Amino acid sequence: MCRLLGYVSDSDTDFSSVVGKDFQDFVNLSSIHCDGWGITDKNGEVFKEPVAATNSPDFMDVIKKTKTDGSLLHLRWATSGLPINKENAHPFHFGKYSFTHNGSINPPTALDEFIAPRYLKEAVGNTDSERYFLLVVQKIEELGLVPGIKAAVKIIKEHTSYSSINAMLLSPTKMIVISEHDNAKRPDFGGEDYYDLHYREDEHAIVVASSGWPQDGWHNIPNHSMLVIDRHDRSFETAKL
Repeated sequence: MCRLLGYVSDSDTDFSSVVGKDFQDFVNLSSIHCDGWGITDKNGEVFKEPVAATNSPDFMDVIKKTKTDGSLLHLRWATSGLPINKENAHPFHFGKYSFTHNGSINPPTALDEFIAPRYLKEAVGNTDSERYFLLVVQKIEELGLVPGIKAAVKIIKEHTSYSSINAMLLSPTKMIVISEHDNAKRPDFGGEDYYDLHYREDEHAIVVASSGWPQDGWHNIPNHSMLVIDRHDRSFETAKL
C-alpha cells in the first residue's frame, strides 16, 4: 500500500511549492509507507530510493531541484512478500509514460498472461504494480490513451483479485488519475477514506493526492472513475471506468 501525489502546473515548480505548507504532512506519511520513494523529473526520468522519504538525506534536495510543470511522487509500503529495492520502487517509466500505483493485485504475476512478451520483457522488478503499468502502456499503444487505460482496468477487474488499482499516469499531454478500489480490503489501520483520492485546483495548478493528511477544501474523485487532466491548459474531466 502506498501514497500518491501528483500535479500539473502552468510553469516549472516543485512539490513543496505547489503543495504548500501541508507538504511535510504528506512526507510524514512515509513513517508507515516506508519502503521507498520516487519522483519524476522534467524529462520524465525517475529518481527513486528503497528507503523512507523521512530517512533519506537526499529527499528534500531532490524535491527542491525537481522543477517541472508536471510530476509524480510516490511513497511505497511494499506488498507482503515483494522485495524492498530500487527496482520495485515507483514511479515506473517506459517510453513517454510515468506511473505510480497504490494497492495490490494478487498474485503479482496475475497479469502476465495478458501482457505481450515485448512489453513484459521490459519489467525490471517483480511487482504487480510494474506489470499493471506495462499492461496500461500496451493497451494505450493499441487503443489510444483513455480507451487503453479503460481496457487495462477492465482486464484487471474481470480477471484478478485486487485491493486497489488506484494509479497516476503522466504522459506528455495528460495526467490521468485512476480511482478504482475495494474499501473492504483496506489495511486494518486504514480509515474509511484510506483509498480515497482528492484533487485541488487554483489558477496555476491542479494537485491530486491520496488521503491521510490535511486536505481541507479538496474534491473527491469518485471510486470507479478517472480524472483526465490536460497538461496544456489544465482543463479536466471525470470519466467512468
